[in-house]
Amino acid sequence: MVKISIIVPVYNTGHYLEQCLDSIINQTLEDIEIICVNDGSTDNSLSILEEYANNDDRIKIINQENKGQGFARNNGLKNANGEYILFVDSDDWIELNTCEVLYKKANVLDTDMLFFCAARYIEDEDKYDYTFKDYNYSSLGGKFWNRIFTYKDVPNIFKVAVSACLKLYNTDFLKKSDVHFPNNFFEDNFFFYSLFLKAEKLSIVENQFYNRRIRDDSTTQSGGRAFMDSIIAANQIIDVFKDNGLFEQYKNQLLRKKFNSNISRFFGIDDSLKEEYWGRLKEDFEDYRKYYDEEKDSFYYIIVDFYNNLIKSKNYQEFLESESVNLKNRHDNIKEKYESLDKESHNKINALNEKNKDLEEEYEELKKENDHLNEEINELSKFKRDVLNSRSWRITKPFRREK
Repeated sequence: MVKISIIVPVYNTGHYLEQCLDSIINQTLEDIEIICVNDGSTDNSLSILEEYANNDDRIKIINQENKGQGFARNNGLKNANGEYILFVDSDDWIELNTCEVLYKKANVLDTDMLFFCAARYIEDEDKYDYTFKDYNYSSLGGKFWNRIFTYKDVPNIFKVAVSACLKLYNTDFLKKSDVHFPNNFFEDNFFFYSLFLKAEKLSIVENQFYNRRIRDDSTTQSGGRAFMDSIIAANQIIDVFKDNGLFEQYKNQLLRKKFNSNISRFFGIDDSLKEEYWGRLKEDFEDYRKYYDEEKDSFYYIIVDFYNNLIKSKNYQEFLESESVNLKNRHDNIKEKYESLDKESHNKINALNEKNKDLEEEYEELKKENDHLNEEINELSKFKRDVLNSRSWRITKPFRREK
């Protein structure tokens, strides 16, 4: 059994593939296998894979018809033999010591899933962004680094990056959980929450090991038909929480996440697809209205105008006309307000963490002082025993009798 199986789904990324593969084959931990699943590529991706495989027998190529990234990852999992699993997308790359550090840490902590940080590489601007909170876990205040925790310990579990590529998975845990990627876009969501809620040993390594390329023609940036699947993906998350008996506990957060995600995709999807997406959104929202109370639920004010008009409108044109201001401007205002509230919440969490840190330091000081006092008491007790047991004390006893 090799130490780590690295699964790389590949689809028409020939322009980036060599950088990805170079970062993997040159890992300081050599005891790895590299499973490249060619998902029906029509560019030169396969020829690049074959060239690398001819020079490195750790590379295994699996060819399949184009069925999507989720199917490709599942295919890779079926053929993986490592103690741990790592996913790398074929247009991204990892630091050269990634596997070595993660493997050692996972073994020491015996983790089910080990999280690590990422940087975003903005291709058009040729620059790195290290500030994305989901990728550096700053929204968690850093208190989970290098310690064991579960989802129950996390104040806001929807602030944790869902990306499959930012975790090292224990293979036995994956097999026991029997979780696979669904065959739709945004498949990371279902996979992550299904495992996150089951895991008993989670930890975070603060190192930035992963480099995520942000490019306009990617699935999550292009605004193409893949955006239609955001409705399916949001409902899959809710189903995971229902299956784990946690829907009522997280209902408000789940619905806020669902509706904000759907609204965001509506504004991001290509104009030629907006009306079709709107129709699916309207049908979907009718099914979910029963789950919220517009007077009590905290997420409601964020979506009230959009969804009131969605329900009232008989067709897409009527929906557009019902908006008193430009839809995009309204969305941006809502997003700005939401981000402001999120920042305020984040600041409060940081303040509480700082206060907790101060209290911990004060506790340590008091503990040291208490230990010191106990030592003095022990020394005085010993001195007292020595005095009482001394010959001089016994000889002078008659002179100490009460008169």
